[in-house]
Parts: sequence; C-alpha cells; structure tokens
Amino acid sequence: MVIQFVHYDATTGKCVPVGNVDDSPYFRFGRSFAGLGTWDLRLPISSANAKRIRGANMIKVGSRRAGIITSRQLEDTKDYYGITYSGTELKGLAAKRIVLPPSGSAYQSHHNQAAEYVIEQLLRQQITEAVDTKRRILGTIGAYSASSNLITYDGRFGALVEDITAITEAYSIGWYAEIADRAIVWRIYHGVDRRVSSAAAGTLLLAGSRDNIGNRVLAEMRNVPNTAITAGQGEGVDRAISIVGDSNTGLDRNEIFVDARDVSDTAELTTRGDETLAQQSDTAVYSFTLQTSAVKDYFNGVFDLGDQCTVRDTEFLPGEDIEGRFAEAEEVFDDGVLMVNATIGYDKRNLAAAISRIRRSTNSLLMT
Repeated sequence: MVIQFVHYDATTGKCVPVGNVDDSPYFRFGRSFAGLGTWDLRLPISSANAKRIRGANMIKVGSRRAGIITSRQLEDTKDYYGITYSGTELKGLAAKRIVLPPSGSAYQSHHNQAAEYVIEQLLRQQITEAVDTKRRILGTIGAYSASSNLITYDGRFGALVEDITAITEAYSIGWYAEIADRAIVWRIYHGVDRRVSSAAAGTLLLAGSRDNIGNRVLAEMRNVPNTAITAGQGEGVDRAISIVGDSNTGLDRNEIFVDARDVSDTAELTTRGDETLAQQSDTAVYSFTLQTSAVKDYFNGVFDLGDQCTVRDTEFLPGEDIEGRFAEAEEVFDDGVLMVNATIGYDKRNLAAAISRIRRSTNSLLMT
C-alpha cells in the first residue's frame, strides 16, 4: 500500500506532495460516517522515506480518504523500534476551530434551514471563507442534496467539530474531506439504502452463510440515555421544561439533562432534546470483519460507508435481522495483509477519542 504525504500551503491552499511511503509494515485508517475517525502508520527508522516526509502535515490515501497528521513519535524500546505517525481523518480540521459569531452578532444563526445547509455554512464561515484570514483553511465545498430536515441553529464559541457532529448524528448525514487536484474538498452526503427490506436495487446482505463476514461482536448497551429533560429559559418554577422519551419507565429509563438556556422559543426545546438523544451511542452496535469478497466490493465502491444494510446472524440473533447504517470502517494493512473491520451502529466513545487526539497535539503540524 502506498501512502502519499503532502504539505498544505496556507498561502495558496495547495496540498503539495512531498513523498510516498510504500514500506510501512502497519497502517490503520479509521473512517466515520457522522463522527471522526483516527489513523496510525508505522515506519522503520531506516526508511528512505523518513527524511523526505518530515515536512508533511497531511496524508492522502485515496478517494474519500485523507488525514491530518497530529503526532510523530520515534521509539527505541523493547516493544518497538521505529517511527509512528498518527492523526485523524482530514475533516478533523474542524476540531481546530471554534464557532466564532459574525462581527456584530451574538451567534452564528440559521433558522428553519436544511441541516445540510447549516453544516455547509459552518464550514464556510469558520474554515474555508473565515473573515479573519488567520483562521482560514482554504478549500471548497462540493455540491450536496438537501433533505427535508429543517433545523434552527444558534452557535457561539462552541467546538466546531462537536456542533457539526451534533447535526450529522441527529439527522444521519455523512461528511468528510478529501484531497482532490491538490486541494481540500469538503463533502456532505447521504448513504444509499441497501437494506433487504427496501425496494431499491443493489441490496447488501451481510451474513456468515454468504461468507462475507468473519469475526464479529454484538454489543448491547443498556445505559444509553433515552429520556432527555430539556430546560430552557426562566428561573425556578418558571423555567420552561420539555421531556423527550417520557414513556420510558423503571430500569429501562435512562435520563439526561439538557441545559438549553440559549433557546428562547420553547417550541424548540423538544428538538434540542431529540438532537441530544441522537448524539448518544446506539443501544446495539454490531462490529465485524469483512471477508475477502466483501473487502473487494467495499474498495470497488459496490457499497461504502454510510450505506444502510442488513446483517443476518443466525447464531447471535436467530430469526432476527439487524438493519442499520454502515457507520464506521477501519482499514488495516498489517505485514502485507489488508483487512476491513466494519461497524453497524454508532459508538460515541470513538468520536471522543478522536477529538482528544487532536487536543493532545499541542504543537500543530498545520500552520495556518
């Protein structure tokens, strides 16, 4: 596998190749539909490529696959002798910015707008076309299809990546950034419905009997919040309250409090509660390794991240199909062997780990 290391030039916005790595014994690249994936690459210290890629701050793996470099570590221990590069998907650039309201405004506000449009405006105003050129990371935003989900957004000094993922998670929207023609291109998209129960062609059935899935883990979590108690403006007994999921009772009720003092319209409290619950992990997450035939289809684009599919596991869930979104993929190249670990369902912990990785990078390798 060949990984291209590139240097982003803040003046021109160009991503200039500085070298290719073809001698890595281990490379892992994680992709997330709505969240943020991470990656790691190991390189021998004696590698002829080590010197020429020192000036890189990004990597390009292929279509839809690019990343930022957040750390470079050299080790000489009993466990490992070599260099480890680490980072996140390229859309992790959003974790480098907060939501800075426009001059003269208390918030960046979008009312009754398509969720995809709000994401586009957040990327545009906070990154690609930021008024303060010191905050700007040049790039373009590709065309997208807007859904019927109309939302109200008021952002102020929050973490940009968290505000975006709050929307993508709540409304099942995918996003990523890639390097195309030496430039950063942002994409907002929706997966294809390939469930067996759908009438669409090209359904995707993953099952042991079809020899397209191997090792697998089904995690069922019972402590995921399912009742949101949202408090708006007001004081004491006059504070506006909305409860989403109030029908849950007893041990099956897991409450979460949402402080929504910024919401002036009480009718929007229910929406805020719905969005908060959508940001939590799914109650069931099915992880598995794709077998050879499925790996080929995955890399050939027969199906991809974000697609909805059907999983049939007669041992774990006899007589019951799992229908869900192909939410995460981990592509691993280890000593010449390529494998793909996939996840149906969403695990919030992975996003938290990715954001933490960026925040630990005190000396950013990206100069803006």
